[in-house]
Amino acid sequence: MAAELAFDLFAGSIGGAAGVVIGHPLDIIKVRYQMMMVETAAAHQSASSSSMKIAGARGVRAYAQVAAGIWSAQGLKGFFRGLAPPVCGQALYTASCFAGFNGCLGAMKRAGIIETTRADRAGHGAVYLAGCGAGMLTTFVNVPCELVKIKLQVDMQSGISPRYSGPLACARDLVRRGGGLRALYSGWAATALRDTPSTGLYFLSYHACKTKFQETETLGRTGSELIAGGIAGVLSWGSAVPLDVVKTQIQADAGSRKPKYDGVVDCVRRLYAEQGAVAFSRGALPVIVRSFPVNAVTFFVYERVLDFVASFSRPLL
Repeated sequence: MAAELAFDLFAGSIGGAAGVVIGHPLDIIKVRYQMMMVETAAAHQSASSSSMKIAGARGVRAYAQVAAGIWSAQGLKGFFRGLAPPVCGQALYTASCFAGFNGCLGAMKRAGIIETTRADRAGHGAVYLAGCGAGMLTTFVNVPCELVKIKLQVDMQSGISPRYSGPLACARDLVRRGGGLRALYSGWAATALRDTPSTGLYFLSYHACKTKFQETETLGRTGSELIAGGIAGVLSWGSAVPLDVVKTQIQADAGSRKPKYDGVVDCVRRLYAEQGAVAFSRGALPVIVRSFPVNAVTFFVYERVLDFVASFSRPLL
C-alpha cells in the first residue's frame, strides 16, 4: 500500500509538471483577460485605457489583443511569468490528486462499498465520489500556489515596475499583510466549490472515455489515454469556469488594504451587478483550449511513469 502511494505521488508529480508547462501561456492570457474585464467595468471613465480597448473586442480577437499586450510589454518571458509556483504547485497538486483519488477508492473498498479499487470496474458513482474527495484534498495544496501565481501574473498589468521580485517575495508580502500563514489561503472556499465537483467529473469522464475507446480498439492505448485525458480536461474545466472567475477575483484582491470582496457570495453578487451573467464566462476560451492538451499530457505521462516505476518493482526472475 505504501509503495502504491509512493508510485501515485511520483507519477502524479511528473504528469502535473509536464502539463502545466504546456498550458501556462494560455493561463496567463486567461487571468489577464478576467482582470481587465473587471477593471473596465469598474472604471468606464478611463475610455482611453488598454482595458477599455480590449473590452470592445470579442472572442478570439480579445484574447489576441491581451496576448499582444503581454508580448509588447514583456516579450516571450511574459507568457511564463509566475511559472515556478504552478510547476511546483501543480506537481504537488497532481500528486495529491491522483494519490487522493486512489486513496478514496481504497477507503471505499475497505468500507465494503465497492469490491475493487480498479477505476474501470468500481462503478461510475464510486469513481465520481473518489474524484470529489481528491478535489477537496487538493485545495490545501492548490490554494497557496494559485494565489501566488495569480498575484505574480497581474503584478505587471498596470505597466509599472513589478512589485514582487519572485514567488517567495510575493508569499512573504501576503503573509505580512494578511497577519499570518492563513493569508495564503485566501480564496479557499471558492477553490473548494470549484474543485470538488469538477475533479469528480474529471476522473469519471477520463476513465469512462478511456474504457470506451479501448473497448472499440480504434485508438490504441496511447490514443485512448491522450483523447480521454483531453476530454476529461475540457469537461471538468468547462464546468469550473464560473467559480474560477470568482476565485481569480478574490485571490487577485488578496492583500489589499481595502478588500473589494467579502467572500464568495459577495463576489458573485458584485460581478453580476457590474457585468451581468457574462462575467462568469470570462476567460472560458483559453481555459477550454488549454485544458485539452494539458490534461492529455498529464494523464499520458502519469500512466507511462506508473508503468516505468512499476517495472522496477517486479521481482527479478
